[in-house]
Amino acid sequence: MECQPSGDMFRGTYEHSIDEKGRINIPKPFRDLLEQDSQLFITTSFIKDINCLDVYRPKDWYRLEENLIGKPEFDPDVTDFINYFYSGVQECQLDRQGRILLAPSLRDHAKLIKDVALVGTGRKFRIIEKDTWVAVRAASGEALKSNPRIMQDLKIGAQSPED
Repeated sequence: MECQPSGDMFRGTYEHSIDEKGRINIPKPFRDLLEQDSQLFITTSFIKDINCLDVYRPKDWYRLEENLIGKPEFDPDVTDFINYFYSGVQECQLDRQGRILLAPSLRDHAKLIKDVALVGTGRKFRIIEKDTWVAVRAASGEALKSNPRIMQDLKIGAQSPED
């Protein structure tokens, strides 16, 4: 069966600033994928060794929870996942102006002070300090350039009609 791209995915990178109360504007393309006054799940996350935040819609967070339910409770990997990722989640609401309030513990985790990047990653989006994101993206680009087989192995890129 052929997989069709979904219009229901978070894509692109948007730069915003955190206000003095800890609120951040959600970019319109991301808001369009959310319902007004929508509940969101924000959790601690990381990219390699750099802390960031992952933001999920309820349907995608609940899918993650369903997957977690089937895992062995005392498996050390499951315990590590729960201790770091799952226990760090906080629920928040999208306000009428399209903003969310980031709890101080979340801002501290990701070292978010003022300027941030909101980065679409498919079923979720990330919030990461802006200059850190520039460095992460550049490093990812260099890794891809130095190892073009990555794109081939992932079967990503332009394909001929015979593929």
